[in-house]
Amino acid sequence: MTLRITSFPGKNKTTIRVEGHFSAEDVEVLQKEIQLSAGPVHLDLSYLQSADAEGVRALKSLSARGTKLIDASAYISQLLDETAS
Repeated sequence: MTLRITSFPGKNKTTIRVEGHFSAEDVEVLQKEIQLSAGPVHLDLSYLQSADAEGVRALKSLSARGTKLIDASAYISQLLDETAS
């Protein structure tokens, strides 16, 4: 499955749903979508099935810069919690 990115603008924040497999080739597309969003951004990871090393790195970087990661599965949460780069 490829990656699907859907944006849901709200009054005080934008929620961006990320679905499928997040890989290195998708990082720039997601970053552009976040840049185009108004207000704080919440990334809904509830439908994210997997991510390669570059995808995980990008998610960690986005989180460190203030993007809120929400509803990640146990598997995705474990990938994000791993300290290996």
